[in-house]
Amino acid sequence: MEACIEQDPTTAGMVRRAEEALRAWDEEMNRVYRELQGRPDPGGREALRTARRAWPAWRDAEFRFIGRLYGSRAGTMYLPMEVGRRVDLVRRRTLELRAYRALLRSREPG
Repeated sequence: MEACIEQDPTTAGMVRRAEEALRAWDEEMNRVYRELQGRPDPGGREALRTARRAWPAWRDAEFRFIGRLYGSRAGTMYLPMEVGRRVDLVRRRTLELRAYRALLRSREPG
């Protein structure tokens, strides 16, 4: 994302790049969710399904809070900061899911 922002350092450019990063992290998160959902452990699969269903409501509530927090500030610099926080939220969830996947893989035979 930083390299893309260097190409277009305007506020609109930074927001656009952050939104692109947000979409990419969201796609990756969904891909990892699908991989984890294919695991053979039925109990774990159901717990993951429950967590996955709860994620959008939690994420959207957090996005609303982030929007209000940054939206209450004066200055265009807060626009890319707001989107950046959203990106970070989805990125962190994706990295958590990747860590779960790695843990499960480490327990597999052979």
